[in-house]
Amino acid sequence: VHESHASATSAAHFALVNVVSFLVDGTPVDFSSFADKPPVSCLKAIEALQRCHEERTVAKFFGACNKVKKELDDCLTDEYKVKRAENFRLAKLSRQRFEEQLKSESTSDTPKPVN
Repeated sequence: VHESHASATSAAHFALVNVVSFLVDGTPVDFSSFADKPPVSCLKAIEALQRCHEERTVAKFFGACNKVKKELDDCLTDEYKVKRAENFRLAKLSRQRFEEQLKSESTSDTPKPVN
């Protein structure tokens, strides 16, 4: 369990570093190399920002792509909220199953009183 979490964390870190480097210096990002793909609903916004940066190589430093970047930020924020709500729901179910299992184990392990 810990190994897969570490792998997912390092993949997410790798993705974040690549996206940040793209946004800072315009280095193209190959999203096919990511372990976790970017949200499908945000692909148009990602492509629009990449296109804006390619077409406005100097103007991007003076805010020419800020509107497109804001749209991407809003899309990613919405995706984050959806994922967070789903993860919370799954964690709650997992916690309930765990507590039920503990309860059933504690009742089965309890010695019966002798009269």
